[in-house]
Amino acid sequence: MNHPSLSEEDLNTLGFFLEKEASNREALDFFATHGLITAFITCPISNQVEDAWKIIFEEPPHFAHAKQEQEIKQHLQSLWQEIEYLLSESETFPLPCECTLDRDEEETLSPLESWAQGFMEGVMSQQEAWFQNDKHNIAEFLLPLHFASGFFHDEPDMAEIANNPQLAKDVCNAVPGAISDLYLAFRT
Repeated sequence: MNHPSLSEEDLNTLGFFLEKEASNREALDFFATHGLITAFITCPISNQVEDAWKIIFEEPPHFAHAKQEQEIKQHLQSLWQEIEYLLSESETFPLPCECTLDRDEEETLSPLESWAQGFMEGVMSQQEAWFQNDKHNIAEFLLPLHFASGFFHDEPDMAEIANNPQLAKDVCNAVPGAISDLYLAFRT
């Protein structure tokens, strides 16, 4: 199977558009979009890029022209295919960011936190499908994503991880393996 991938120019075009939409209206940034698509592909039920589109953009995105709309849709489809390939062919899923919650001063979220939030949005949007079989193991596989997303930091288990820097680092480093484990769990 050929490895589908976006060119660096196409990734930049998509990333810039998503960042612009995220800062101007309710939309996911590039990392959250990548996480959401990863969750939709990992999910035990079949999804399409159009399903993700509805979550990526809460409001219709603003396109400069029809050509830009087609280009962005094609880039999202290509990103979907690339993630699908990586999930099916990689022993450990390669994230598009570092496995750390460290962020630059101007960032409100680290790239990993944004990615994990997008992934958890995908899980929560189809929660019944995710947990219909083997709820306990799926919940365990999701633990690193729960932590990295920051959505659950008020829970005692998450606070305990956050208060131990080495444990927090270890949990973040477990995210790629957890994604691969989840993908395989739904396919075996």
